[in-house]
Amino acid sequence: MSEQMQMIIILFVFAFLIGFFIAHFMRKGAYKRKYEEKLTSLAEEEKKSAYIYTQTLEKEKQDQAKYHKVHDFYETKNNRLHELRDEEASLMQQITSLEEQKEAYKEKFATADSQISEVKDEITKLSAELDNLRELRDIVAANDEKR
Repeated sequence: MSEQMQMIIILFVFAFLIGFFIAHFMRKGAYKRKYEEKLTSLAEEEKKSAYIYTQTLEKEKQDQAKYHKVHDFYETKNNRLHELRDEEASLMQQITSLEEQKEAYKEKFATADSQISEVKDEITKLSAELDNLRELRDIVAANDEKR
């Protein structure tokens, strides 16, 4: 091989190596930019996710506060309902007691009415007897006067 041919081959190998290193460094820079862009986009996504997570936590706190408020309201109303039911049961017992007393008084009034009727009948009888006795007294007095 001639010296010129060897030089061409060496220059060709040298040009190939230079091209290889240039391509390698260009690819390395491109990959570096690509990874940096990817890291930047991931950082932005992470910020968005963190913001959404924060908003979700705040909404959860608000929902929990609303839940506790509604739950307390429900408990208050439920307790009041139980109190009202107890009052209703007590009032129903009182009504039942009053109705029983009413029935007892009706019986007493019926008994009293029958007794009053008996007493009126007795008074009527006694009045009639009294009238008869007065008539007899008048007759006896008239007979005594005639004698």
